[in-house]
Order: sequence, then C-alpha cells, then structure tokens
Amino acid sequence: MLAILLFASAQAFAQSADAIVGKWLSEKKDAKIDIYKADNGKYYGKLFWGARMYEANGQTSRLAKNGKPFKDMVILKDFTFADGVWEDGTIYDPEEGKTYSCRMKLDGNRLNIRGYVGVSLFGRETVWQKI
Repeated sequence: MLAILLFASAQAFAQSADAIVGKWLSEKKDAKIDIYKADNGKYYGKLFWGARMYEANGQTSRLAKNGKPFKDMVILKDFTFADGVWEDGTIYDPEEGKTYSCRMKLDGNRLNIRGYVGVSLFGRETVWQKI
C-alpha cells in the first residue's frame, strides 16, 4: 500500500511540474511562446509568433539584438521545478538584448514571470495567459 501511495505522489508531482508546458500569450498580446520540457528534464520556451517578428515587407525575419531571428528564438532556458515554482532559469528580452535571472509560478491559466538581476526583489514581473 505504501508503494502505491509513493508512486501516486510521484505521478502527481510530475503532472504539476509539466503544468507549465503549452502555448502562452504575452501580457501585451504581442508574442506567443511555446514552453516545453527538454530531454534533460528542464523547461524552455521559444517564440513561435510575434507582432513584430518580421520586417515591414512581411517576409524578412527581424533580428534580435543578439543578431538571431525572432522566429523560434529560445527566450526561456534551463528552468527546474521545485515546490510549485519554476526557477534557476533565465529569460532573454530580444528587444533589449538582455538576459535576466527568472522564476515563474503558475496561477490557474496565468503564468507569473519575474525577471531580475541579482535578487528577485529588484526585478520586473509580467503575466502570460495560457492559450
């Protein structure tokens, strides 16, 4: 009986850790991000749509400050799950060209994301909506 309870607890933990997986709409509704779990067990997110993803001609991909195309750019990297929080990862702001430490917490269909430098207290928060 104990083994069954331990197995059930492990399954519940795995399901809650993967609750972040899916497609998300940014707070400004100008970008869509696909969050996925990689083979290494960490969570990543890549841009798959953006209002400003292409140049004015509608065909040429805009480049981020790092010189890479916006389309399919991985902006969330290396998140691990512990105690209801995805942490120890980074978020890249392609408009500013800066990478920040980041932690994320799920609240129903809303993902609270806090990017910061050094200490979480000194940062900025945004909320994404599950699509």
